[in-house]
Amino acid sequence: KEYCDGRRRKFNANSTCEQVLKGIDLSGKTIAVMGTTNGIGSATARHLALAGAHVICLNRSKERSGKQIMEVKNEKPSVEMSFIKCDLSSLSSVRKAAEELLETHEKLDVLILNAGVYQSPVKATSDGLETTFGVNHVAHFHITNLLLPLLLSSAPSRIVVVSSEGHKHSGINLSASVSEKVALLMPQVKEDAGLKRSFTLYGLSKLCMVLFAKKLHRDLEGK
Repeated sequence: KEYCDGRRRKFNANSTCEQVLKGIDLSGKTIAVMGTTNGIGSATARHLALAGAHVICLNRSKERSGKQIMEVKNEKPSVEMSFIKCDLSSLSSVRKAAEELLETHEKLDVLILNAGVYQSPVKATSDGLETTFGVNHVAHFHITNLLLPLLLSSAPSRIVVVSSEGHKHSGINLSASVSEKVALLMPQVKEDAGLKRSFTLYGLSKLCMVLFAKKLHRDLEGK
């Protein structure tokens, strides 16, 4: 497969963490990963730590995070992993997590925006936002902006936005006005949470993150 500019992809959906990190030493790097207790985030945190990075796990469950960290330490006792409580359904919790990270770390080489929800049984966040939008986009947007000064002072640094093919299924009409598109990207809380609506909400939230990544690139390129 190729990128839009014709370059060949080095890795694809079948690549393993071991292949991606082969020969890479991340000693001395500090990497914060949002949502590490399962799925992609769990594998990401584990392998980055095994490659030598100090991995900061930002999750809402101290118990699950502690168990995960112990499992990785059993593989390699010298790994550096720490936990900061961060509940993405609460912007207050997001702010506290950012404050703790800023107080305890003098640099941040990488921020990985990975956490997310799909078909959440909870309709709204504690801030009154539709949950999929609030957790998948707004919380990541907020913590990125709070940590941006540290990322800039740690340059060369990186922000990684975990994307999804779901962004192609947002249902947005490209010919709609900007105000109509924005209204769709910021969905209201509704009781109807059927499978079709849940998938659309997920797609909208992932589209928000793609747009956010493009905006970050425009603003931060060269910095």
